[in-house]
Amino acid sequence: MSITEKLFLIRNEVQKHEKVKPAGRNDFHKYNYITPGQILSIVNPLLEKHLLMVEFNIIDVKSFPAKTSSSKTETKEGVSITTKTEADTFDFLAVVEVMLTSLNEEGLDDETEKKLLNVPMDKFTPQGYGAILTYVERYYYMKTFGIAQDEDDIDTQEQKRKIDRPRI
Repeated sequence: MSITEKLFLIRNEVQKHEKVKPAGRNDFHKYNYITPGQILSIVNPLLEKHLLMVEFNIIDVKSFPAKTSSSKTETKEGVSITTKTEADTFDFLAVVEVMLTSLNEEGLDDETEKKLLNVPMDKFTPQGYGAILTYVERYYYMKTFGIAQDEDDIDTQEQKRKIDRPRI
């Protein structure tokens, strides 16, 4: 069975699950989200059942020159003085490889498929690497298998705001 056929079967089985109630909370931005653990508890048994392995690897990080600017306003003797500073920095883009491997009954590779994703990277640190892998894994599984969130999801809230706006 091909990778595409296995993904199709897994997606159909995931669709039988009820919507997942988000267990994670982002207090800073005030929204709830489905945690990677919740997603994996649904997806991993199905991947195993259909003998499909998925790996996520950062294979490259590209840096691009960028400028950052900031301003600071101070008031001295009733006069406001604004100081602007610019600095040369870098923006980072991680190249993430998603590798799908279809196994046969003996556990040997039948077929391998690779996809490359370019993802903006906030920090060039070990935490930045971990955040990228978690983000890609979470959204790859959600989009590939159609895992729906309930009403507390920030994306759902954004969609509602767009739909509920009166038209002029």
